[in-house]
Amino acid sequence: MEHGSAIRFPCSGCRQQLAVDADAGGRRIKCPTCGLIQDAPLRSPEPVFVPAEVTGQAGPAPETVAGIPWERRHELGLLNALWQNVGELLRTPADFFGRMHPFDDFAGAVFFAAILLFVGAFAGFLNEMLWDAVTGDYWVRLLDSLKEESVLLSQLEIQRPRWLDLWVLPVVVAFSFLIMCVIAVVQHAAVAALGGGRFVTTFKVVAYAQAADLLIFIPFIGGLCALVAKIALCYTGFKICHRLSWDRALFAAVLPVLLVCMLLAMLLVGSVLLVILALR
Repeated sequence: MEHGSAIRFPCSGCRQQLAVDADAGGRRIKCPTCGLIQDAPLRSPEPVFVPAEVTGQAGPAPETVAGIPWERRHELGLLNALWQNVGELLRTPADFFGRMHPFDDFAGAVFFAAILLFVGAFAGFLNEMLWDAVTGDYWVRLLDSLKEESVLLSQLEIQRPRWLDLWVLPVVVAFSFLIMCVIAVVQHAAVAALGGGRFVTTFKVVAYAQAADLLIFIPFIGGLCALVAKIALCYTGFKICHRLSWDRALFAAVLPVLLVCMLLAMLLVGSVLLVILALR
């Protein structure tokens, strides 16, 4: 392999410098050092220039780091950086988190999450409109028939649900951002207990995982697809950025879902017990 035709880049897992033939750009390769399977870039990343006052001699940094598109949004343009960031997260998350700086541009990660949360809320609004158009008055007629047959339901005022209005979107985004922060705190508690790093790194991983909200545009199953993709992105980010083993990274990624399931199970059991006691 000739030197001029080689693509050189750092491994997303162990940062070991790798070199592949130019024809292998975009293909999946395995790092010989850590064993991580990842996508080779199409070209060698640009080296980071280190000023002379930092090292005493101006020149490229010893480790080649390309950075993620969103961290270069002033250079690429806001929309272009946003589109590239989402594309890399959904296509090659391991390579993305391998190039993400774990501490810098915290405000940028918050800004990115806010944009994607708004997009996800709007996608959810469109999905509700589609669901309403497909189902029509079926659920209203079903509930009306149940009211006639049940004394308990007849005492309730069942109204047709009102679809989300566009003016409510900022409130939904703010509430979603609050939930995201709570999820980040819960996940970092697991990450820290399992030997991970700082909270800012966990928060950035969770913030960039909101790119999965773009999948909510998929009719009917978009919400489920986005949830699964967010768990997968958090798993990949925790594994690479915090250097966790696959089982520890997976546990930290799914912990919020496990807690919600446990809470719902407790509420269901409690409701059943209350009904049993009321019937005695």
